[in-house]
Amino acid sequence: MATQETNTGTEGQRTPNTAPEGQGTPNTGAEGQRNPAGGPDTVYIGRQKPVMTYVLAAISALNNSPSVILKARGAAISLAVDVAQITIHRFVQAAQVANIKLDTEELSGQDGRPRNVSTIEIELKAELDPS
Repeated sequence: MATQETNTGTEGQRTPNTAPEGQGTPNTGAEGQRNPAGGPDTVYIGRQKPVMTYVLAAISALNNSPSVILKARGAAISLAVDVAQITIHRFVQAAQVANIKLDTEELSGQDGRPRNVSTIEIELKAELDPS
């Protein structure tokens, strides 16, 4: 998967995961919307905001959907892992990591040369309460 996504500074907000495979999914600030296809919501993790901003976005997504995908790349990967762990261990104990996907994207550097950037997608699923 060698997609190029542009981050517009709106990390931490949920967006429906509706972009076709191979195309970037710009974050359009669609907080509170569910994916019309019934798939998991997505939280894009960046390095701009405090960790609790992303945790709250993940909790909000899990309240509206049985699963959420946390996406990050580069230096934000460790923050995405922190968000997943804090969400599971402190706030949504019924949630668990369902899937982890690691990949590399080829992006153009500031000098125009291609460079590889690692990416991660962490899928969290919450067990539904039978009551």
